Amino acid sequence: MRRSSPLLRSLSSSSRQHTPQRSFALGLYRTILKQHRRALPAEMRKLGDAYASEEWHRHKAASAEHLQPFFREWVRYLEVLSAAPAHDSEAVESAPLGAALTEEELAAMSAEQRQQLAKLKAEAQRFAAERDAETDEAAAADTILRPEGDRSVNGDRDRVLGP
Repeated sequence: MRRSSPLLRSLSSSSRQHTPQRSFALGLYRTILKQHRRALPAEMRKLGDAYASEEWHRHKAASAEHLQPFFREWVRYLEVLSAAPAHDSEAVESAPLGAALTEEELAAMSAEQRQQLAKLKAEAQRFAAERDAETDEAAAADTILRPEGDRSVNGDRDRVLGP
């Protein structure tokens, strides 16, 4: 049997006292949104918040049978997110966020879940492409706007950057 995580125990011990399932769900949801603010850049945060909100609405009237794995997977996600550096730290560029799904996890998904995963993947790839394009544009603008005769920023005193 899988042991529950410290994060799951802390959420469940503090928020299950009033209306157990509802309090736990709201506490978990709020914690996810807080971690999005801490660990994700604004564009990814927007995507993550929208996805979490949509999933919470979909599972609002779900049976306990479906809610247990739903909460377990969101707690796993929260653990990964909690381990990530803050989005404004220098470590964020070198630290990948997330984990690959195993074959067993993919096989256990319903067709609707796989469709939702494909949609999320497409959004993440679109975000990455836009971010890369913005980075490339900023680098090109920096080169174009540098006055002729300026030395390179890497300390190469003999090479003059041109237009």
